[in-house]
Amino acid sequence: MNSASTVERSLNVTEFAERLLQSEDLSIKLSPPGKETLDFVFQAPVDVPDEPARSAELKFGRLNNMLLPARPELVNEERRGELLHFFANHELLATELMALALVKFPDAPVAFRRGLLNTLLEEQRHTKWYLARMKECGITFGDLPVNRYFWDSVAPMETPLDYVTRLSLTFEQANLDYSRHYAGVMRDVGDTKTANILEQIYKDEITHVGYGLKWFRKWKAEGESDWEAFNRGLVFPLSPSRAKGNGAPFNTEGRRKAGIDSGFVEELEFFERSRGRTPDVYFFNPFYEEEIANRGRPTQNAAAQDIEHNLEFLAAFLAKREDVTLLRQLPSRQHLAMLRENGFVLPELVELDENGGIPRDSLLKRRRLHRLRPWGLSPACAKMLEPLVPQLPDAGKDVSLWNEEWATLGAKPPVVGKANEVTKCETWEKVVAATRGGGEFVAKAPWGASGRRNLKFDDLEKAKPWVEKTIASQGWAVIEPWCDRVFDFSAHYEMEKDGLRFIGFVRMENDRRGQFRAAEAGPKFLRPIDPEIARFLMETPEGADDPRLGFFTGTFMGELEKRFTAARYLGPIGIDAFVHRQEDGSLALRPVVEINCRFTMGRIAIELAKKINPTKTARLEIVRKEEFNFEVAPASEVSGSPARLSGGRICLNDPKTARRFLAVLSVPQL
Repeated sequence: MNSASTVERSLNVTEFAERLLQSEDLSIKLSPPGKETLDFVFQAPVDVPDEPARSAELKFGRLNNMLLPARPELVNEERRGELLHFFANHELLATELMALALVKFPDAPVAFRRGLLNTLLEEQRHTKWYLARMKECGITFGDLPVNRYFWDSVAPMETPLDYVTRLSLTFEQANLDYSRHYAGVMRDVGDTKTANILEQIYKDEITHVGYGLKWFRKWKAEGESDWEAFNRGLVFPLSPSRAKGNGAPFNTEGRRKAGIDSGFVEELEFFERSRGRTPDVYFFNPFYEEEIANRGRPTQNAAAQDIEHNLEFLAAFLAKREDVTLLRQLPSRQHLAMLRENGFVLPELVELDENGGIPRDSLLKRRRLHRLRPWGLSPACAKMLEPLVPQLPDAGKDVSLWNEEWATLGAKPPVVGKANEVTKCETWEKVVAATRGGGEFVAKAPWGASGRRNLKFDDLEKAKPWVEKTIASQGWAVIEPWCDRVFDFSAHYEMEKDGLRFIGFVRMENDRRGQFRAAEAGPKFLRPIDPEIARFLMETPEGADDPRLGFFTGTFMGELEKRFTAARYLGPIGIDAFVHRQEDGSLALRPVVEINCRFTMGRIAIELAKKINPTKTARLEIVRKEEFNFEVAPASEVSGSPARLSGGRICLNDPKTARRFLAVLSVPQL
């Protein structure tokens, strides 16, 4: 009789899991086996549901666009209940996914299945804790929409290794951040009861991650590191970013307690990938103009090559967190840690292969992309980025990555706006005519970045070899009188599908040859300059409708938009301008010195200003490495919430790998 009674109460673990998945009754979903004896004898797989059965109010389908309550809102008990509703659904999803794994993999090792069942029982308890506490906060499970992201990401698993990779090491690992973070938040707002629940869940989560890690290491390919196997095992759209709490501090301690090795922890801490928004892809190719001039040949100038390799990380500061920056060499972890400590949130960083191309197995070739954003457009850059074109939206595929007309848009002299006293010279005879009367002049190559292809001269014969070589190689040279420049600045735009957008002004510092030295961007463009120059720029000239600065946002902007729309160009535009003093001592404005159809250091300064304390000015300098004295550089200061750089000086590129040039950001105290 005792034997028969035992048999009657016996239940295979697969049957238990199947019952949990198929029941719409929440009480059954959250009920442990009770007095039943569970056996782990192999049982043939059963039909796997497309989704778990749920009562009407908990069914998937309603969009969950609810924003999680911000920290200040959690002083309100009902808002705390809404947060707990979100967490409860995740715990229920974890319970259902563990049941699914028991159903899907009946032939997995018994030790694995026993551990999986124990974890499931703890997830049931977590769910019930949340339900009880949020009810006390005035929220009933089902009052708010529930999402299905966990289910859609994990349920297609084909092996137990998929399960531990996706659930244990991804979503449960992320909860090491969330549970500890929100436990502290709840304690801060005086909700000790919820804080205690979250602290216990945090302790359990360490065990859950450790359990998954043990089996992950047992099943991963021999010779692979944990980090390599983890990356390879995640199927898009899952990525390592999902293994971190979004907006919660990264919890190194909890990961170490779970047994994750230090190398994995460091890689994960600095890994970034979009969690939702389709990313833009950025790439630094600053000498694209010279490539156009050289008919596709890359620059052979050693200093230019050093700039290209040393300063490529600047492209990361154009990007948002969800974007991607392509790099020839990744910076060190120490450098990334320094930037993070100073408040910078960086995009995903992808290293190019040894030939400077997109790696053959890159995920970028398989995921949706929004836009390709090189520093400047050129035939070689178009060829390098071509493997990513199929991942663009359909509209983006219709636009070529290179158009010969674009080469003329940024050539000198400017094709739009005023070009006072500027002469385009296709022959030496025209150069002689343009300089008749003598004086100081500057000769410019049609294509050349940041003043690199400029020559200042007062002796025409000495300038002749340079000018004739430029005409021979690029088709013409531009000759203009040398001006006594007293204030350099730039205006920045973005050409978009729906028109031209003005972005802002930047104060520029150039050397005597017109080469870039520094750029400053901040909340008040004219505040720190000479009052005479500021008044001059804000004055409305006789016969004009707008102040001199208004030129850049008025009729000229319309002309610029029309020209670039006709060329089907989309991307950044920078206009170089300056104020100079005439022979009689009066000031004059040269509004369009150059049109740059590319990103510029000025645009970088604007983006840096968005990433520091909003009341401060960002100053970007490019200096030779030997000129930067790290010992006397003012220490950086971080303030505000979120914490942002508010003072001091830091290197934006990695000083350890830079051979010749450093990009230095300072926040001057004006």
